[in-house]
Amino acid sequence: RRLSIVSQFLQAQAADTTQALEVGFGSGKILSTLAQEHPIIQFVGTEIEPKMVEFATQVHALPNIRYVLGDLAEVSLTDRFDFTFSIDVLHHIHNASGFLSDLRILLNDRGVWCIIEPNIYHPYIFFQQERMRRQGLDEDHFRPWVWELLFQKAGFKICLKRYVFLFPGFINTVPERLQKIEYRFERLHNLGGSVLYLLQAH
Repeated sequence: RRLSIVSQFLQAQAADTTQALEVGFGSGKILSTLAQEHPIIQFVGTEIEPKMVEFATQVHALPNIRYVLGDLAEVSLTDRFDFTFSIDVLHHIHNASGFLSDLRILLNDRGVWCIIEPNIYHPYIFFQQERMRRQGLDEDHFRPWVWELLFQKAGFKICLKRYVFLFPGFINTVPERLQKIEYRFERLHNLGGSVLYLLQAH
């Protein structure tokens, strides 16, 4: 379902998109699926875990994807993107201002950034993130009141904010009779497991 959301926004932007970027591509599955759906768009993905890059390169290699080991600083400044997306990445970032500055440089004016992050207002998500944080894992809460100010300072306009995934986002398919329930209730700030943003660079 995360793929469905990103695909929806990329489709709306596709006519104006020649290059797209995923920050923190993980296994590379979502990036490769989008690349197959949009063969004329050139995709770049960044990932700091060498094993993930090796896996994606071997399993999800496509002519219109370039996998980059490292953070945004490793992406060539000659690359400029019309669309970028990140899923469960920002709550791992330690230098938010630097990250946003680097991303803004890479994104064309009026370029779009789709973000999905854990929802701190959801009780289960809050306690899950807090437990991992206290265990010393590289996890923290995504704090909207902090990030939203940083988005604006870095040159991003918030075009959309809503809550998604009444049922956990890692569930790829929700039974049809439950979809209507999810759509009705997931948008309440303490019921959606994730928060979704659509930002535009200006």
